[in-house]
Amino acid sequence: MNSEDIYVYDPAFEDYPSSEDSDLPGCRASSDPSTLQNSLESFASDPNIVSALNENIDLTEYGITLDEKLTVAEGKAVEQYSAKGDDLEDLQSSIDDCDATLSNMQEMLLGFQADLGGISEEIKSLQEESMSMNVKLRNRKAAEHRISSFLKNIVISPDLATTICNGDVSKEAVEKTRDYFLSKISELRKAKTNVRMIQTSSLLQYASLMKFLDNAAPDVHNEIRDVYVESMSKVLSGLFKTYQSQLAKLDLKAAGKNDLIAVEEAAVKDMFSSKVNMSKKIDPFTLGERGKVLEIADEKPIMVHIAIAEGEKFPYEMLFRSIVKHLMDAATNEYVFTNEFFTATPSRDVFNNIFTKTLSLVLENLENYLFNSHDAIGLLLMIRLTHVNRKIMRDRGVNVLDNLFDRINMILWPRLKNVFDNNLKSLKAATQMPKKLGAVDLHAHYISRRYAEFSSSILALVKAMEVSKTQAAAEGGQAARFGGKEMLKSDMANLTEAMTKMLMALANQHATSKNKIVFLINNYDSIACVLAERKVEREEVVKFEEKLNQQREQVRSREDEAQRGAKRRVEHLDSLLVR
Repeated sequence: MNSEDIYVYDPAFEDYPSSEDSDLPGCRASSDPSTLQNSLESFASDPNIVSALNENIDLTEYGITLDEKLTVAEGKAVEQYSAKGDDLEDLQSSIDDCDATLSNMQEMLLGFQADLGGISEEIKSLQEESMSMNVKLRNRKAAEHRISSFLKNIVISPDLATTICNGDVSKEAVEKTRDYFLSKISELRKAKTNVRMIQTSSLLQYASLMKFLDNAAPDVHNEIRDVYVESMSKVLSGLFKTYQSQLAKLDLKAAGKNDLIAVEEAAVKDMFSSKVNMSKKIDPFTLGERGKVLEIADEKPIMVHIAIAEGEKFPYEMLFRSIVKHLMDAATNEYVFTNEFFTATPSRDVFNNIFTKTLSLVLENLENYLFNSHDAIGLLLMIRLTHVNRKIMRDRGVNVLDNLFDRINMILWPRLKNVFDNNLKSLKAATQMPKKLGAVDLHAHYISRRYAEFSSSILALVKAMEVSKTQAAAEGGQAARFGGKEMLKSDMANLTEAMTKMLMALANQHATSKNKIVFLINNYDSIACVLAERKVEREEVVKFEEKLNQQREQVRSREDEAQRGAKRRVEHLDSLLVR
């Protein structure tokens, strides 16, 4: 038997391989020496094969015997598998159930894991909150320690409390309280004293002691009140007197007695020139930037030392604004203070006693200025400013200056009326004696420019004056009788009529009717243009546009008549030539 024809049994396979299965490893001895050697070594390690070889057993028979045994063993195995089939199915079912149970447990554990994560965050948050509460607790314990220490020092005994509440007040307590208040009030009179600080920290802080004095010693209470009133009256009147005298140095004279619409030529000429000076500031006739004073009524007043250092000058309405602004602030402060400090006395009575001198001083200063005032625009601005100031004080809830505002209006309105009348008289006088206005050429007269600027400024301020008759009556004076807006419109109508007559008088100075018409056209056009530029009410512009159109119509009529006359003359000459 050749070695390469030997077949061996490999327990990993169920049957002996055929010759076609030679590609299966370990089934047939390979002719490859190395492979054969490996197979022999493998068989040599099997004890059964070694024993059969040692006993010289026929391998073919041995293989058949093994095959029979394998068949028997296989049959027994099949029987055992068949007998245990149900158990295997039960085992498989149990395994499947275990897998399902394990899957559920896995899901449950994942849920527990997520819950534990949330609990961990909550524990962290609770830990932080616990630390914060611990800090607060330490702070409160520290505060409790300090407060308890403070309370132990301020708590009085029951006997002392009974004495304070029910016992008789001794003269020493009254005198000590009196001396304290009088000493603090005396500090108000010292120069450069911060009045507000003393009122707040030294007087209002112990306002309850004034109530105590009112109950225990009314005479002492009244004495302290009278001393305070006298002291503050002197302090305020002195401050305002000084402030007004300093402001007077900043007055920019806006108008003089010659600043009228129709003034003689000699009054408006330069000292070294025979021509009318049209480059002079026209503050008396032009509103310009002066109207902004109404927008800054409640802003800080003028700082005199700064203005003097910078060489600034202001029209009087700006000085008036600063004075009244200081006055309103002082009045508000005093009214609030006296209302809280002197609770037993009406605060308005105390206020009036304090401010009587100061208000008289302010009114006297205003009257002195108005005596020589010829600035209609400035006067009207102060009237408007007074109305704005009244509203400011009402918004503050402090109406203690209403009487002052009434008095101011009663002073300003008559003076404004007087200035209007003077301008009206100047136009009428110029109408009677137009030659005093100087030579008249065909250009617009300087008086037309003055009138246009003046009327546009007044009309602009009148347009903003929406004061009802009820408010006007409350403000008194001329405005109460006519209504401020109505009175000014009436005066402006008279002024316009007088201006028209004066222009006609000036036009009559020209020798020819043509020059008269050209002069009127130039003046009416100049006035209408200025009024339109200043955006006054349309009806005022229309008045002069209509007059302008009338003169232009006369020019066109004259031109048409001249053309017709020339045509007739040409026709007449033609007829003569034909003959």
